[in-house]
Amino acid sequence: MISRREVMAVMAMPVVSSHVARALAVNEASLRSRAAARGLFYGAAVQISHLIKDAAFASAFAQQCGALVPEWELKWGAVEPVRGQHDFSRVDQLYDIAARNKQLFRGHTLLWSRNAPPWFNEELDKTASLDAILSHIKRTCEHLRGRVFQWDVLNEAIEPRDGLPGDLRGALLYKIFGESYIAESFRAARAADHDAALYYNDYGVDYAEPESRIRRRAILKLLSSLKAKGVPLDGLGIQGHLRVGRKFNPDEFRTFLRDVAALGLHIVITEFDVGDRHLPPDPDLRDRLVAEHARMYLDVVLDEPAVKGVMTWGLSDKFSWLSTHPITRRSDGLRIRGLPLDEYMQPKPLWRAMAEAFDRAPLR
Repeated sequence: MISRREVMAVMAMPVVSSHVARALAVNEASLRSRAAARGLFYGAAVQISHLIKDAAFASAFAQQCGALVPEWELKWGAVEPVRGQHDFSRVDQLYDIAARNKQLFRGHTLLWSRNAPPWFNEELDKTASLDAILSHIKRTCEHLRGRVFQWDVLNEAIEPRDGLPGDLRGALLYKIFGESYIAESFRAARAADHDAALYYNDYGVDYAEPESRIRRRAILKLLSSLKAKGVPLDGLGIQGHLRVGRKFNPDEFRTFLRDVAALGLHIVITEFDVGDRHLPPDPDLRDRLVAEHARMYLDVVLDEPAVKGVMTWGLSDKFSWLSTHPITRRSDGLRIRGLPLDEYMQPKPLWRAMAEAFDRAPLR
């Protein structure tokens, strides 16, 4: 747990320290200001411990990010480890820092099958399980009402490989409720927070590959069904975990974005990063290829008027999940270079690619 004294210390720091400011040329604007100039927002996921313990990172985060999303602190397993006992202390600490830095605060995520608290799996019947879900959503949304501008209500409910109707994920939630828990979750969120935009969030829709095509169709079917039922749904969060070397078709992806927009939904890229797992170790080569891959993708994304913002899953390579997760980390032990700033808070070619993509985006 981070103490209040530590929080107050980081909040007392200058918003941008001089050494971070010098990392950018005098005529360079931050990613947050470049995005805002086009009517968009840019932000990143972060953990409270990283902001508290690393002053250079906290300063860079304040400068570059116009929005903050808790990386772990707002997931169900983190805020309700004991049934009926919610702990929002770390979330509130993050919000206080975001408020000081004049950053939007994004909520992720109210419901995710992979992060239900352990007690949820222990002998709850169907009625008790639904009550637990809706109570958690109500309590969380009410606690943050008026502070969160967008909620990822539900995360990753699609998994075609499970072979279920609607290509829904066959996790515990589906086994207990079928598909009904999805609509119930959105309705509970709207009842508890009338003003925040409500999003469905998912991954794996980005490429011109059979699996991505299947996932795009399944997600469109889910979104269409929810809208037809009058479920309060405002947008789609596309995670955007890219990997250099995979095949991207601009026209194909543009069509998907337009199909989502045609449902009357907004779109946010919610967890953007670029993996370089299979590239040679040379950092300059990796940086160039990562930037090229990102530029190709973002030019399509930001050309769509329904897209409202981009969030990266982290800001600096120093704190990237890509370098630690068994599926994404490099076999040679080198850091993945998939975020805008390197481990020393210096902007990389990916930062430049993102900045220029924001500059080219049509004005919202």
